[in-house]
Amino acid sequence: MNENIVTTITLTVLTLGAIQGVVFAITAFCKKELLLASWLGLFSFEVINKILLASQILPNATQWLGYWFSLDLLYGPLFYLWVVKLLTGKLLARWQYLHFVPFVVFLAFKLTATLSWSGAERLHAIHQALSYGNWHSPTSSIDFLNGYIIYIPLIYSLLAGYLLAMRKNLPQQPLSSIAKVRVNWLLAMVALQIAMWFFVIFLLHYLPVTPINGFLISYIPAVLWLNALAWLSMLYQPIVVQAVKIRDEHPVTDTGLANLSKADNEAAKVPLEQAEQIAQKIEQAMKQGLFKQPKLSLDQLANDIKVAPYRVSQVLNEHLAISFFDLVNGYRIKAVQENLADPQNHHTILDIAFCNGFNSKSTFNTCFKKQVGLTPSQYRLQKKRDPVNDLAGSEVQIS
Repeated sequence: MNENIVTTITLTVLTLGAIQGVVFAITAFCKKELLLASWLGLFSFEVINKILLASQILPNATQWLGYWFSLDLLYGPLFYLWVVKLLTGKLLARWQYLHFVPFVVFLAFKLTATLSWSGAERLHAIHQALSYGNWHSPTSSIDFLNGYIIYIPLIYSLLAGYLLAMRKNLPQQPLSSIAKVRVNWLLAMVALQIAMWFFVIFLLHYLPVTPINGFLISYIPAVLWLNALAWLSMLYQPIVVQAVKIRDEHPVTDTGLANLSKADNEAAKVPLEQAEQIAQKIEQAMKQGLFKQPKLSLDQLANDIKVAPYRVSQVLNEHLAISFFDLVNGYRIKAVQENLADPQNHHTILDIAFCNGFNSKSTFNTCFKKQVGLTPSQYRLQKKRDPVNDLAGSEVQIS
C-alpha cells in the first residue's frame, strides 16, 4: 500500500480516537472519576500533538508533547490506581502518589537537557527522526531510558491484572452479583490494555513502514483500546465509576440471585425505554419456549437475549415487579393449562409438567395451585366438563 495512503488512514484513525478520548474524558471528569479522566485526557492531548507535528502544523508548539516528551510514565500509574480505587472504593492514600515521582524526575531531567539545544537544533532532530529514522536526544542517557520507558505501562497493566485475578479468587470474601460483573469487565479491560502495550512495543520495533508512519501507527492500539473502553462503558455505566462491592446486603433468594444493595440500585438504574426493550426481549424468549428448559437460569436467559444478567435482574425486580422464579413458572403453568385443556392430549399430568420445564412434582403442584387456585387434577376435570372456559385469566403479564 502507498505510504501516503497509510499516513492518511493513520491520521484519520488517530484524529477520531483523540476526539472520542476528549469526549469520554469530560464524561469521566463529570462523574468525578479523576484518574480515568486524566488518563483519557492526557493520552488524547498527546495524540493531538503528534498529529499536528506529523502534519507540520505549529511545530514550535507541538514539538514538546508531539516528540520530545511522552506521558508513558503517567499512563501506567493512572490506570493501575484507577483499578485499585474501584477495587477498594476508597480515596488514594498519600503514599500511592509516589507512583508519579519517576515521571516528575524524568521530566525535569529531560526538559533541562532538551532546552540545552537551540530551537533550530530541536526541529532539525525531529526532521531527521521522522524522515530518516535517526532518533537522537540531547544525551545518550536519555536515549537509553527512552528505550525502556515504554515497558512501564505494560508492567503496571500486568500488576492491575494480578490484583483483579487475586480479588476474584478470594473465597473468604465472596463478591456480590453485580460486583462479579464489574470484576469480569475490568479483567477484560486490563487484558486488552496488556495486549495493547505488547502490540505497541511490537509495532515500534518490527513494523516495516517509514519512520513517520511507524511513529504514528504505534498509537493506534491505544486508540482502539480507548474505543473499547468508551463503548463498553456506555453499556455498563455503573462499572466504570463505582467501586466493587464485596458482599450483598440482602440474602440470596430461591432464584439463586442476590438482591442488589440500595447503593447499587441507585447507581445502576435502568432507563424506562431501555427497560421496556429488555422486557419485550424477555417476553419474546419465553413465548419461543425458553421456559421449557428444566434448569433455566437467569444467566441463560440473559445470554439468550444478549443482555447483561444484572440488567435482566433489575428489569424483573424494579420494572416488572416479578422474580425470575415466578416469571418462568408463570409461563410453565400457562403452558400446562393449555395442554390439560386440550381434549386430544392424553398424557399424564406429570408428563405434561415435565415437558414444560418442571423437574419436581411437589414444586409443580404448589405453583399450579398458587396460580390457578385448583389442583392440576381438578383443573383437568373442570375443563372436561366446561371446555368453553378459556385461559385468559392465566395470561402471564410482564410488560
